Amino acid sequence: MENELSLRVRLLVAFNGRQRVLEALASTENVDVASIERDLEQVRKNARAKTAPTRELPRKRKSAYDLVCAAALSESVRPIVEKLALAYEAKEFLPDLWRVRRFLESHGVEASRARSRGDALPKVVRALSQLPPDELQQLAAQSKDTRGDLSILTDHIMGPMQDRRSSPT
Repeated sequence: MENELSLRVRLLVAFNGRQRVLEALASTENVDVASIERDLEQVRKNARAKTAPTRELPRKRKSAYDLVCAAALSESVRPIVEKLALAYEAKEFLPDLWRVRRFLESHGVEASRARSRGDALPKVVRALSQLPPDELQQLAAQSKDTRGDLSILTDHIMGPMQDRRSSPT
């Protein structure tokens, strides 16, 4: 509807000229042409403001350390959560996004919105901060095995690294 009206107005201006259309509009509304022109200029400014691209500043993500410091943790749990959060940043704990999602979902946290490991960091710290100390200790012990999927697959195909070093080439 709006495009059709816009087209009609453009045709009016094209056939009759801008000044004649403004004068006819001013006489119809009982105002002067200058008032109509000011109103049109205001409409143009508003249209430009709406279509002007708005640049959003990139969000600065908090580090794992900052998130742990901001969390209300007991002194017995804080060092373990901090260790796991720093291991998470270094991709030593939950190195893949699918593992992060599985961890979060297994602890009752909605993880489908996480598009990257960085996006999921606050949720991971929050989930860790709610775990009991013994479970945190187990996670810390498991995170020491920092091998990724590729190294596990390589070991499976070629044998462990110690075997490859000792074999003659």
